[in-house]
Amino acid sequence: MKQILRRSTVGRLLAAVVVAALCIANSLAIPVLAVGPARAADANSAAAQEKIKLEIAYFGHSGSAREKVFVGFLRKHFAGVRQADLTAFAGKRVPDADVVILDYDGDYFRIPSDKRPLVSFQAGYDQPIVTLGVFGAMVSQFRGLKTGYL
Repeated sequence: MKQILRRSTVGRLLAAVVVAALCIANSLAIPVLAVGPARAADANSAAAQEKIKLEIAYFGHSGSAREKVFVGFLRKHFAGVRQADLTAFAGKRVPDADVVILDYDGDYFRIPSDKRPLVSFQAGYDQPIVTLGVFGAMVSQFRGLKTGYL
């Protein structure tokens, strides 16, 4: 399954959508009763406890409460989760990661502009990314995506 997700454009997109949906559910405090093929009625069964076999690379605000909550949530639902500070994201493919998450606290605008973490992407970057929060909207805007601020 993991190889299919990495090799297939549709598979990589699907992986990003799954991660994004779970992150949105977490941020809106929507209970996630079951993940994957398990049904809500089977919430206490072993199948419901099985983690999604995706490797996630989370780049966020190191040491923040937001990072702690999101990384804890991701580790609960995904087989592999690595975390690093947003400034460590080099804009190139992250080895062995199926999906990259870029996130930063809502206090992003309160940081002096010369100290704000910025990201750029190398030409041809094609790894699925989920962007979250105000920072995510800014990344989307700079990339010319519809999810940025209008």
